[in-house]
Amino acid sequence: MTARRYVFTPVAALAAIAWALMVAPALAQSPGAPQAVARPVTVAPDGEIADLACSVAKGTICRPGEGCNPAEKLGEEKLPIKFTIDFDNRVVMSAVSRGYISSSRIALVARDGDQLMLHGIEHGFAWLIAVHEKTRVMSMSVNSSRGAFAGFGECVTVEELQTKKN
Repeated sequence: MTARRYVFTPVAALAAIAWALMVAPALAQSPGAPQAVARPVTVAPDGEIADLACSVAKGTICRPGEGCNPAEKLGEEKLPIKFTIDFDNRVVMSAVSRGYISSSRIALVARDGDQLMLHGIEHGFAWLIAVHEKTRVMSMSVNSSRGAFAGFGECVTVEELQTKKN
């Protein structure tokens, strides 16, 4: 028997969000269920969000059977990890220690209240970045069946970063 390979595309992400928005209110109305107030989640349109420069200062890594421990690095890269979010081109980019640029396509950008949610899949890992639009506090996670990394930091607009340097 051959295992099926599922690819998570932006269309699939939109379908999942639409399904969740339709089913969640029905589930919340079932007898005995806690009543929740539904908030609209919207897909953020291109060109509307300023590019961000982010830094992950602290993190935790968890592995099955081992528990969780403070992380000193993510993969081969030591913390703090710096990366840029290019919303127009839907990509997250970071310089890696070997001198090259690492990039990952953004599959979905959504807005939930004052938070931006970004999601992608790269080399067997799913990642999520959440940025509060007003305070620019951010968290990120990188997950696979082998473990998970949760990181915390902040972002500034690329324009603000360039102004600081000048």
